[in-house]
Amino acid sequence: MPQVSCRQRALRGLKRAIRAVALSEIIDLFFDLFDDDDEDVSSLDVPDPGEDMLMECNEAYWMISRSRYLNKRQSVPRAPDSMDFWLSQLDEKRFTQDFRVTRFQFKQIADLIQDHPVLSTILTFLRRLHGVSSWWPSICLVVTATVHLLES
Repeated sequence: MPQVSCRQRALRGLKRAIRAVALSEIIDLFFDLFDDDDEDVSSLDVPDPGEDMLMECNEAYWMISRSRYLNKRQSVPRAPDSMDFWLSQLDEKRFTQDFRVTRFQFKQIADLIQDHPVLSTILTFLRRLHGVSSWWPSICLVVTATVHLLES
């Protein structure tokens, strides 16, 4: 089951609050209409605190729903194209974020697939491509990092 974001939880809470305030206003209006004891019409001119709350909830809901993120995003700096940076100089948190495994797990996987015949074909292809093509940086990062790790 996907994780519910803070933004989505806030929107759901505001929806519930808006429904609760609207329902409470409807109930108050219902009781005011059928209340025989209070025939005073001037009480309708007094601002209801529920209306202010409803307006605040509506404004908050609108502000949150029109933005994609609840909080400001933190930018992640781009790394240089060198594989040495990716494999040795990148901090552990960013490495795990980019490769979806820890550095130790990555090296274990590289050791497991090092002698596989399919990988040798890919290695040959990538070596040829690297020598000929100028669009080398656009190749999948994980494959190129694995190649670099296996060649070193």
